[in-house]
Amino acid sequence: MKRVLLGTTALMAASAIGMGQAHAKFDVTINGVWNTAYGFVDQDDSTGESGDNRHNQAINEDFEVFFQITQTLDNGVTVGGRVELEGFQSDSDQIDERWIYFRGGFGEVRIGDEDDARKLMSYTSPNPTNFLFGVNSPSFTFQSLASGQVVSTNSTTPFDGDSSKIIYFTPSFSGFQLAVSYAPDASQDRTGFGTGSTQDFVSSYVSIGANYSGQFDGFTIGAGGGYSQAHAETNGPGPFGNAINDDSPYTWAAGANIGFGGFTVGGSIAMGDGLDSTGYNGYSVTEATVYDIGVTYAFDAVNVGIAWSHGEYEDVNDGENDELDFITLGSGYTLGEGVLLAAFVGWFDYEDGGPTSNDNTGWQAGVGAGLDF
Repeated sequence: MKRVLLGTTALMAASAIGMGQAHAKFDVTINGVWNTAYGFVDQDDSTGESGDNRHNQAINEDFEVFFQITQTLDNGVTVGGRVELEGFQSDSDQIDERWIYFRGGFGEVRIGDEDDARKLMSYTSPNPTNFLFGVNSPSFTFQSLASGQVVSTNSTTPFDGDSSKIIYFTPSFSGFQLAVSYAPDASQDRTGFGTGSTQDFVSSYVSIGANYSGQFDGFTIGAGGGYSQAHAETNGPGPFGNAINDDSPYTWAAGANIGFGGFTVGGSIAMGDGLDSTGYNGYSVTEATVYDIGVTYAFDAVNVGIAWSHGEYEDVNDGENDELDFITLGSGYTLGEGVLLAAFVGWFDYEDGGPTSNDNTGWQAGVGAGLDF
């Protein structure tokens, strides 16, 4: 018995050495983004009249660390993984996204918690501040979400909550690339046991996307978008406590950018329905239509630009349509590799279609810095 035990121990030790050698073949890198900004806002109070029941200034931050591993096998296939760690303990989801991938002549396959194919292939209007500020999915905005309002910013790339999924990207053919993703349900951070319940709000989440990038006679062209659809579960309330129906929630989006001589002009549009069963960027919205347009000019290390976005949202709570408009003038300056300084000034107008009429109109301004390391 002792000999068997010693033999087993030796075998385990040899296996551990082999595993250590295999692990050593992976290249491990750590990088991330660290953005911070100071902003001032002059806005209506929650009753629609100018007041001071909300702070008019703040310092906001956004910090994420990315852990990545990669290895190219003898057969030429590259295998790797990525984990995104949120930098704040207040975040409800400390690990934001994580996936492993296999990449080769066949394209790329990702498995894990990641955005869907539609979002990954989409374009928005050009932004001179690298999305620190802007009219479409900015890192920072300073107007507050008042009582009765369902959104605080517009987005033509709403996400599906980074649910666990499989994504396939084709190789790029003459600038064209396709992607498709499938998520069994809306669950995230699933471990090794069970399949979950039918209280996940949606199931069979399918998304397809495509994009193109190329150059013609001094013009640069980038365009992309896609379509996402899921099956709404009917065994309970939705994510906002509302009863969900049998409709299949969907979202489609499309956008394009055209550049010439330092100028870039572009825009995008997205529409969705049945969103009360999935959430629209975490907001209580049933239907949404959002579009934006902008133009930027780049010279040396400086970008300047102006953009506008408009969003129309059906409020889950009262069934009425709310509208949000943004106009932003911004500038970004690349101080050095991976170091961005940015500033903006903008006007916004929120119109609440419900009986309480919690409108919110005002202007805001901010300065910020971003580190991409």
